[in-house]
Amino acid sequence: MRLLHVLLFIGIISSGLVVSADGTDAQSIITTSFTPNGELSSALAAQLPQANAHFQTIPRSIRALFANQRIQVDLILNDGRTEAFEVVTTTDSIESITRHPPANPTMKLTLTEETARTIAWSENPLGSFIHAINSGNVRYELIPPRIEVRSVLDGTVGFFSQFISSIRRMLAG
Repeated sequence: MRLLHVLLFIGIISSGLVVSADGTDAQSIITTSFTPNGELSSALAAQLPQANAHFQTIPRSIRALFANQRIQVDLILNDGRTEAFEVVTTTDSIESITRHPPANPTMKLTLTEETARTIAWSENPLGSFIHAINSGNVRYELIPPRIEVRSVLDGTVGFFSQFISSIRRMLAG
C-alpha cells in the first residue's frame, strides 16, 4: 500500500514501483505485481478504486499536471537497469498501469529505486515527492504531440497552388 502513497502523488500507482522496507529488491516486487503479459496483478488491480479515492485528495494543482496523460514511468533500479511502465490517467483517476512503455506517451517521468523508497517510507509522501522534484531526483517532461509536417506542407502547398492558378486564370481571362 506504500506504493499507492508514493506514486499516487505523481498520478501513478503500481505496487511494482516501490521497494519494500524489508529489503526485498524492486525487481522481485515488480515481477510479482504484474502478469506475464504486463498487466497489473488482480490483487493490485482490486486496489485501484481505493487508490483513486486517495488520488482525489492530492492538491488540484499537482493532480492537474498528471491528469489526462499517458505517462511513461522509467524506474532506474539499483543495479542500473531501467523498468518502464505505462500509466494512463483521466481527470479524476488512474485508468490503467502496465509493465511496458506507452507507444505515444504524453509525459515521461524518471526516478530511481532509492528515490521511490524514500518517498514511500516518508512520514509525508507528498512533501517528499515535491522535494524530490525540486531537487531533481524525480524528473518529468511533457511530450508535445507529433505533428505530421508532410501533411501540413502538402495542404499548404496545395492551397497556394490553387490560389496561384486562380490568379493566373483571372489575369488570362
